[in-house]
Parts: sequence; structure tokens; C-alpha cells
Amino acid sequence: MSYIRQRLTIVFVTGWLAYATTYFLRKPLGVIKSDMEKELGFTKSELGIFDSALLLPYALVQMFLGPLGDKFGARKTFGYCLITAGISMFSFGSWNSFGVLAFLLFLNGSFQSLCWPSANKGLGAWVSDSQRNTIFGYFGTCPFVGGIIGTAFAVHLQKTYGWRYVHNIPSLICIVFGVVVLTMFKQPNELGVEVPGKESNHAINKEQKTLTLRELWKIPMVAEVAITVFCLKVVRYCMYMWLPMYLLQQLNYSKTNAGMFSTMFEIGGILGSASIGYVLKRFFQDKSLLGSTVQTFLSALGLILFLATANMGLVVNSVVMILVGFLNCGPDIILCGSFPTELGEMDGRNAASAVIGFVNGFGSIGTFIEGPVIGWISDSYGWSGMFYSMILLSFLGAVTCYRAHRIYEIKKKHLTLEKVKFFNKMTASKIVKHFRLPPMPSLSDLVKLYKLSAQRQLSQNFLLDKNINDKIVRCSGIKKNSFAFEIGPGPGGLTRSAIEAGAKEIVVVEKDLRFMPGLQLLADAVSPAINLKIFHGDALTFPMGQYVNRDYEKSWENDDLPDIFLLGNLPFNIATPLLFKLLLKVSYRTGIFSCGRVPMTFLFQHEFGERMICPPGFKERSRVGILSQAYCDVKLDFMIQNTAFVPQPKVNAAVVTLTPLQKPRLSPKFEVVSKVVKSIFQFKNKKWITGASTLFPKAYPEFLARFNELCKVDQNKLPIELEMSEIDEICCGYAQILDVFPELEKYDYRANNNL
Repeated sequence: MSYIRQRLTIVFVTGWLAYATTYFLRKPLGVIKSDMEKELGFTKSELGIFDSALLLPYALVQMFLGPLGDKFGARKTFGYCLITAGISMFSFGSWNSFGVLAFLLFLNGSFQSLCWPSANKGLGAWVSDSQRNTIFGYFGTCPFVGGIIGTAFAVHLQKTYGWRYVHNIPSLICIVFGVVVLTMFKQPNELGVEVPGKESNHAINKEQKTLTLRELWKIPMVAEVAITVFCLKVVRYCMYMWLPMYLLQQLNYSKTNAGMFSTMFEIGGILGSASIGYVLKRFFQDKSLLGSTVQTFLSALGLILFLATANMGLVVNSVVMILVGFLNCGPDIILCGSFPTELGEMDGRNAASAVIGFVNGFGSIGTFIEGPVIGWISDSYGWSGMFYSMILLSFLGAVTCYRAHRIYEIKKKHLTLEKVKFFNKMTASKIVKHFRLPPMPSLSDLVKLYKLSAQRQLSQNFLLDKNINDKIVRCSGIKKNSFAFEIGPGPGGLTRSAIEAGAKEIVVVEKDLRFMPGLQLLADAVSPAINLKIFHGDALTFPMGQYVNRDYEKSWENDDLPDIFLLGNLPFNIATPLLFKLLLKVSYRTGIFSCGRVPMTFLFQHEFGERMICPPGFKERSRVGILSQAYCDVKLDFMIQNTAFVPQPKVNAAVVTLTPLQKPRLSPKFEVVSKVVKSIFQFKNKKWITGASTLFPKAYPEFLARFNELCKVDQNKLPIELEMSEIDEICCGYAQILDVFPELEKYDYRANNNL
């Protein structure tokens, strides 16, 4: 399992379990209402106010104080909110005062309000854009599973110890998980790693001011989605808070059966949330709002069916309630997560978190209105009045969701027309009148003309998808009037994207003569507006520094990078030697790097890219990662599926950007560092000193003894556990010995060569 996947798994499991425990503090209220009514003499309206005391701050704090999660970080916000929520409810059963009980619920709702945004923010930091809907669909099951377990646990505690002790153990569990979150819920920026495939985080305008609530409301479709979520949450929380009491008083269930039956709704919610992605893709062609509209409408029909079959017994009631939960809860993760994120980032806005918080907060307003309103309706019109209200709200939610769907479709068509107008405008402009790019060859043309299938042994894999090539160029940083140096252009996919990004001068080095005619055709098409030079050669030996325009260079001491960019889709079989060759030149500031800290963006095998960014403590830690991080800031931009290449390789690829450091993290010269690291990691599963001892001939034990005097690093550590500072100390110790005995550098224990 890769390092990124390991961290994602840890964060997913931690966040899922921790957020599920918040329902251990919410669900008991619905279970113990009957006991509180009898023992403390509270009316249904007063019990409804308890719902509001819990849910009002939950909604308002989320809407107004949501940015606290951004300010203090997802891990700290999530963890401390869990701890304080647990503390607030520990003594709940010890009080008889209506005011005190309401105040404790108010605190609980306030602290819990930031748990969901922080949990989503923390998980989202580890999830690539392409995986977001799938992973969040599974993550969205935690409220429903937590609700089921929370209800069952509350029923058990109520039956065993009485209602006054229902909150004690859940409070302790919540506090414990708060500590677990503080320990395990670490974010990429806290670990110093980059998660591939998160282009949206870089494409939006990060300088945009914070939007007001009024401005958020005016964003197209936000109002409609918020109203839909409002309707769905009123129905859902009505089921959470009142269904056990309805079953007990209206259908004459026992306390245990009433409490346990109410979990049928959550079971349906789990199934709906987990399957919503498949349902949308299979039946609605990924039209998320249309699918949500249909499910919301059907949930209203499901409530009508439940009323009609209420007297048919436990089995029928259970099946119908599972169906209602499936239909009501299924769209939740779409309407409260992925779609608000899309709205927040649409049109270049940097408001994804704000929109999510606004939609969820507005929807949660319905959850606290639900308490007194449904309580009053039940007192005035009976239980049937409550169900009729939920049916009407479900129909209203379907209408507003469908309106959002129509607006979205119209806006999408409008954007398409705008793109056509923009293309026509650019075609007529003076900028692009100078040249017209020849079309990319089709797959069949490539197979016939270049015999690609015969070149698999050369690790040639061509990337023809323009969108992916454009994305690689964006990651490289190529901008208008810059200089680009490309290794292995092949049919010219990346080259074309670099041209369209605004590069004024481009040098390409291609080893395969078959691509020369096509590249020359491209050069002729863009001349004289763009200076595209084509060289036949091997990147491993080609003198890149001789062909760089020095007008673009900048000093290594300058914090700004030169407008020179090195990139390429490297054949996998030359990636390692070429990378080490380039790092050598970085260390000496020679070749192309004599012009400054030239950034490099290359395609590697995905596992290779994972090793390049891996921090200490993981099995992916390796020589290539140590050397890359010693001389560069390394960023894994995103992953590319193997199906995007022609011919298709067996493994996925990763796009990695390396930016040379002004000061290396390892101080000795590159050759010394490379030899030491190679020696240490040849015995990866043994103590690092095992590999380091092979640097010295056994016939001269005084060398190893002197090395042990110079190097005080813990010799019980494995190579993968060594911090960069410890590796530097090891390299410096070896370098000091070489200063006295330089001939030792040529020693190779495998060759048994003499000093």
C-alpha cells in the first residue's frame, strides 16, 4: 500500500469512527423523551424545545464560525470539538431543571457544529478530485451507522441503568475519540507531503475575499439546494427525534422495539448513501440534481406508503421505513458535499468551504425548527398531522431541487456557447493568426505510421489526451513568454500544450527519428511567432545547458525561479538514471541549472513517484526519495491512469515536479551522498549501520571505529526511519574520513578492490 493510500486510510477510518460517535450524544434524546415526559412532567412542546436547543447552535455556529476550521486546522478543530462536546453532556442526567438541560444541549450542539466541516475538510485534503464523490459517498454512511449504533446503545443503557445514565458512557467515548483525532487525523501540510490529483486546489482564486451570507445566497442554485437540504433535514430529524415516541404511543410498540425499529430509517440511509454514486451513474447519466430530485419525490411517496401500511405489522413497517431512509438520505452527500463544492469553485470562486457551510447550516436550521413546530403539530393535529407535514416538505424539496437542476442545465449550455464565442474570438485575434497547429494523429495513424506495438521494449508510452497534457503543462508552471526544454516529445502532445500555454522558445530532444517529420511540421506551423528547435539525441548525454537562452536565467540566490522549465514524458526505463544525472547537475549548478533553479516536471511510474515524496517511517522510503528531497522540493501533482497511454503500460503514471533548493538538505558533495545512501538502503530491513559498514574495508577496522566516533546517530534505527538531518550527519562523518583518506571513496566491497 502506498504512503498516500496509507494516510488516506488512517484519516478515513479515524474520521469515520470519530464522527459516528457524535451521534452517541444526539440520538439518546429521542430515546429518553418519554421518560423525561413522565418523570419531569415536560410537555411535548417543551421536549421539542430541547431539540431546538441542540440544533439551533449546530446550524448557526456552522454558518457563521465555519472558517475556524480553516484558521486552526481540521485536526485540532475536530478533536477539541469532540472533547468539549463529550464534556458538555457527561452530567446531563444529573439535572432536573429545564433551563440547565436546555443549556447543556445548547453547548453540545455548538461544539458538534464544527465537527462535520472539519471532518470533511480533513478527509478532502487526502482525496484526489477524481475520487472525491466515491470516497465521500462511503464516508457519508458514518452519520447513519452512528445513528443506528447510538440508538441501540441508548436503548440498552436506558433499559439497564435508566434514562439518567444514558449519556455518561457515550460522553467518555466521544472524549476518547477526540484524543484519537488529535493524534491520528494529520493533514498533508502537517506531514510535508503533496497529494496528487488535487488540481482544483490550485486553479481557484485564493485571494478572493470572504463572501457574505447575502452573496452566498445569490450564487446561482445555492438557494435552491439549501432549501432542498432544509426540507430533507426536517424530515430526517423528525424521524430521529419523534419516530420512537410515535411507535410507542400510536402503534403500541414496546420501548425496546420502538427504539430499535427507529434504526430502520438509518439502515436505509446507509444503503442510500453508499449506493448514490452508482444510482446516479447507472440511471441518470451522472446528472446528480436530477437523480436527487427523483429520490426526494419518491421519498414523499414512501411516507404516504408508510402511513397506509402502519397497522400491517413490524415486518412491513420495517421494509417501508428502510425504503424511506434510502430515498431521503441518499442525496444527502451530493447536496451537502460534492455539489456545493462544485458551486463554490464555479466561475473561479474560492468559496467551496463557505458554500458547503452555508448549505449545511441553512439545512440545519430546519432541524431546530422541526422540534417545536412538529411538537405543536402533534399536540394540535395528532401524529397524522406530523406525517402530512413531512410529506409536503418532501414534495417541496423535490420541486426546489428540480429547479436547481434546470438552472444547472441552462448554465451549462450557456457556458458551452461562451466557449464557442471565445474560440471564435481567439481565432480572429492577431495572436493566433500567425499559426495553426496541425492536428494530433489518431490512434490508428500512430499504430500504422510509427508501429507503436513494436516499441514496448523501449518503454515508449505516448500521451495523446490534450486535457491531461494541458494539466501537466499547468503543473510545470510554463507561462507566457517563457523558455521550455522538453525531453522525449514523441508525437508532440506536451509540446503543443506548452505552445498554447505561451512559451516563446522551446527546445525538444527526441531520440526516435520516426517523430522528426511530425515535430518539424509543428515547428514550421508556429514559426516565426514561436521558436521551436528540434534536436535528435539522447537526453542522458545531451548538453542541455548549451541550448538554453541565457536571457531567461536568474541567480540561485534569487527567491524567484527563472522563466525556464524542464519537462517530459520519460520512458520508464531511463527515469532513474536521468533523474540522478539531473540531481548531480543541480548539486553542482551546472548544465541547464547554471541558469538558476530550473523547475522540472516529469512523468514517472506511480510507485516511483510515491517513493520520491515519501517521508521517514514508511516502507516506500528509498534512495530515490532521499536524493530527490536532498536537493529539491518534491511535489506529486497528480496520477494518470494507464489507460490514457498508447500503448497501454501495466502501471499508472505520476506527474512529479522538482524545484531545486537554494541550499541542499545534505551538505557533502553528491557523489558522497549517493554512495552513502545507496550503501545504507541496500539492507533496507536491517539497521542502517549494517549497510554503512560496507563503506569501509574489513581489513581496516579503524575506519569504522573512527566513523562511529564521528557519527552519533542511533544505530538501532532502520534506514527508512532516518530523518534527513540524521542522514546528513552520517554523510558528513563519511566525508570527514574521505578528507584524510580520499582513496577510500573508490572502495567497493562487492568488487573486493584494494585500497
